[in-house]
Amino acid sequence: MSGHESALPFVRKPGGTRHVLVLRPDRAQGEPGTAALLLQLAVSRQREFLADQTAAEILGEGRPLVDALDTLGRGVEALPMAVNPATASLYIANPLGGRGGRGIAGLFSTHPPIPARIAKLRAYDARRGIHY
Repeated sequence: MSGHESALPFVRKPGGTRHVLVLRPDRAQGEPGTAALLLQLAVSRQREFLADQTAAEILGEGRPLVDALDTLGRGVEALPMAVNPATASLYIANPLGGRGGRGIAGLFSTHPPIPARIAKLRAYDARRGIHY
């Protein structure tokens, strides 16, 4: 097992996997510790928001991005993908169905939840007088 997996213990329960977050100081030396990993993932999520805003500025509005993100979200809800749950956090939309991104599991996601991205893009458009 590589460093990150051993730092993230979990408990399986009927109907799904419940992750238990345990910050282990012994993992913080020599390789990225859990706290460092969480910080890196938080920065990644913030960069996604920045990328969305930059794209909206280039396009002149956020609506095309909202439409695309909504399509991605509806697609994985309608047809969940057969992926390893351990890699689900690396996808733009939760490939297991549902929009995800809440609770402990959201801390390990590289992308913000689609509804949060859509809300920020709509707010950006509303500030510019674009309503839909």
